[in-house]
Amino acid sequence: MKIFTAKYFINPSHFIFLFCFSLFLIFKFDFAFAQKTASQNEKLFAKGSTCNGATAQRELNINNVRTRILNGGDMWWDLSNAKYEIPKVQSGQIPKNSLFSGAIWIGGISNGNLKIAAQTYRQNGNDYFPGALNITTATIIPSECLKYDNIWGVYLTEVDNFRNNSSNWPNPINDIATWPAMGDQTQGEAVYLAPFFDKNSDGFYRPSEGDYPSFNQNSSKNIPDQMMWYIYNDKGNIHSESTGLPIGIEIQTQAFAYATNDEINNTTFYRNKIINRSTDRIDSCIFGQFVDPDLGYYGDDYIECDIQRNLGICYNGDDTDEGVTGYGINPPSVGVNFLEGPKRSDGTIIGLSKFVYYNNDWSIQGNPQNPIDYWNYLNGRWKDGKTITYGGTGRNGTDTASFMYPGTSDPAGRANWTEVTAGNPPGDRRFMMSSGPFSLLPGAVNNITIAVVWARASSGGSKGSFNLLKLASDKASLFFKSNIFLSSNNPSIPLNKNITLFPNPGNEQIHLLNATSDADEIIFYNLAGQKYLNVKLNELKNIDISSLKNGTYIYQILNRSKEVIQTDKWFKN
Repeated sequence: MKIFTAKYFINPSHFIFLFCFSLFLIFKFDFAFAQKTASQNEKLFAKGSTCNGATAQRELNINNVRTRILNGGDMWWDLSNAKYEIPKVQSGQIPKNSLFSGAIWIGGISNGNLKIAAQTYRQNGNDYFPGALNITTATIIPSECLKYDNIWGVYLTEVDNFRNNSSNWPNPINDIATWPAMGDQTQGEAVYLAPFFDKNSDGFYRPSEGDYPSFNQNSSKNIPDQMMWYIYNDKGNIHSESTGLPIGIEIQTQAFAYATNDEINNTTFYRNKIINRSTDRIDSCIFGQFVDPDLGYYGDDYIECDIQRNLGICYNGDDTDEGVTGYGINPPSVGVNFLEGPKRSDGTIIGLSKFVYYNNDWSIQGNPQNPIDYWNYLNGRWKDGKTITYGGTGRNGTDTASFMYPGTSDPAGRANWTEVTAGNPPGDRRFMMSSGPFSLLPGAVNNITIAVVWARASSGGSKGSFNLLKLASDKASLFFKSNIFLSSNNPSIPLNKNITLFPNPGNEQIHLLNATSDADEIIFYNLAGQKYLNVKLNELKNIDISSLKNGTYIYQILNRSKEVIQTDKWFKN
């Protein structure tokens, strides 16, 4: 069984040297873009409050996944062991886990200072703390951190039982009764926090009057089979994990899942609403999703990415995943889908911009140890700041690369590049999926949404499940875009298949078959939610798609009233 401390074991005789050397780097490293005196930096660090770290944990378990959610910016573990169990087993059976941990990283430059909020394993402390920030001062007091040190969660069955039976309204279950729908105005918090359905539209959350938790504010639609909500920030104390300067970020997270009879039953989703509560503009800002995938036995993994799908992948380094925690012969693969990223100032959504991995060691390709290390990984560079190059180990080449080990999905059409072609030995991998850069303005609201997908084939060895994993990725993207992202302003989107795009896949021109007379417009989005093509339909219902790049798209057909009458997936080859 993998023990947390084993991930960071080093020879004790080296520890003092590394510790002192790390302190030297942290305190003496002069950023070329941010030279400050010691007194100035002390003043910047002092902007944190004195909150304790987050302690809440809760289990997401409605489908074939059983995973642990924490409210300190991290997830998929219990602070010691992996807790992303799939397939879910009965009590007494040995679980197999596919992920060890994950967290949101955010970085950028403000007034010449590098600011970083990042979490890995809390071995040094915390960068994130529970609670809602004061929207004017971007501060929080310890009692508010303590009040929000919780994860609220409901099942759809509980919501249905409540909303459909008015006799339950006076005595709701605890999570409905205490749902943090509204911030504390005496502490300067936002008026509205966790989404809720306001039955009588009076602007207040009152379960006794039929109000209940929802997924989107004031919408009774699209409530997942299980959903959780929690809130945290990076101003509750100093950043003892990354040692970076605080930003003034508030993150409201929804973890959710569905019980189905298809690939979604092996999928979990995470939507992060990220708000800049500070008065500072953060330039060159980058949002990232850190992932430590441990596919069964942790020491024999490879990673890869599929650029068109915005998908980071972990698979086994050989055809058998060994040990008691291993999956055995024909092991599965696990992927993290970047479904939604931040927005530029013009409103366009930024998809996956960089994909980089690092190892569980202290080398120049290993664990981050100070703010500039985190910043380099967010920017898709090696820990020592070197540019990643295409091919081989990704170092010392001549052709720069934004995405490591993309297989055959490189947009420039370069040669197949994987860990196998590089000749890497399998190991304990971590990867970073980042989106940016952009300018994060004061008060700006952005979302990062990811899905964890999983697949296992009965044959084919270590990569035998790749096609199934990519199918699961496509299904998760379509499911999210149809039910959540594209339907946020129209929660009753139909997913009928009455109208057919032919051919699918297509190349230069496609046609609408069985199109109704009111089909007026078609919009194509990529899997990151970016609008790529908007076409007014003519009577022949012919569409020129020659301008689209090869890949997978989500399309919506609208009627003359601008109502969505169909959403589906289409491929260009």
